[in-house]
Parts: sequence; structure tokens; C-alpha cells
Amino acid sequence: MATETQIRKRKSYIMFKKIAQMIKQGKQEEILKFVHKSIDDRNGYGSETNSIYAEQSLNMVIDEEFK
Repeated sequence: MATETQIRKRKSYIMFKKIAQMIKQGKQEEILKFVHKSIDDRNGYGSETNSIYAEQSLNMVIDEEFK
């Protein structure tokens, strides 16, 4: 079983911690951008084209919901 110290060093812990802090601060737009960047940094979209499409979608949602 991993120790708390080991868990706190994981990229996933750091990501979730940052998201939790942004939620507390009411930074919805920044959360969405951070999630997109986190996915993209791990090649989660599979290709540059898919990443670009996801970013375009994200920007449209932000414009519709927060502007």
C-alpha cells in the first residue's frame, strides 16, 4: 500500500489537488482549461488534430457559458 507521501508525489494527485483548489475559488473557466491541458499533456486525445478539435470545442463552451 502506498504511503500518503508517495501518493502526494503522483501527477494524478497534483492534478486533482489543483482542480479542488480551483473549485473552491470558483474558477470554472480555468478548471476547464486545466483539464484540457492535463489531457493533452498526456497525449489523451491521440493526435494533434483531435487536440485542436477539443480545444476549439472547449473555447466554444467557455464562450457560451461564461462570456
